[in-house]
Amino acid sequence: MKSVARTFDTMSAQDYLLFNWGYASSRGAANGDGFARYFGLGSAYGNHYKDYASVATHDYTHDLLRTAVSHSHTVNVSGGSEDTKVNLTLGYVNDEGIKINSDYNRFNAALKVSQKLAKRLTLDLDARYVETNTNGRESSVSGRGSTLSSAYFLTLSMRHPISVSQSSDSMRYAMLRSSCDV
Repeated sequence: MKSVARTFDTMSAQDYLLFNWGYASSRGAANGDGFARYFGLGSAYGNHYKDYASVATHDYTHDLLRTAVSHSHTVNVSGGSEDTKVNLTLGYVNDEGIKINSDYNRFNAALKVSQKLAKRLTLDLDARYVETNTNGRESSVSGRGSTLSSAYFLTLSMRHPISVSQSSDSMRYAMLRSSCDV
């Protein structure tokens, strides 16, 4: 059984607005003003911040991730005589994957035969077969994982997106909070 090790808390609608309004404002006054106008924030646009307290939020983590089952099976048969040795191995792996639609299946077989033909002559045969199916394979980005994984970990790091003590724009954040009558 595999499950998600860590999830993040979903921001409230008001926290989301404050975070994005602060970000838009940091990209220029016109961006911040456009954001405020669109969502009706600040005294110039009706100060509807309190209206967002009752807006429901949705945690998309459960839409993307799941508890997954993974199992692996191996069968090994060996035998032979003093001059002939045979080894057959069969294996199967089924991994559902924590991300929905990211399963992995593998079947493999190996056959080894060693036959002593003469006192100083031995014939060794080794045959292998592997069949792999991967669903939902994402491309790698700079060797750091998939695009979806990168987005998820970025979101994890933004669980508490603005900390007044750590933000270089702490005064702007405080001003935004006060202009919204928080």
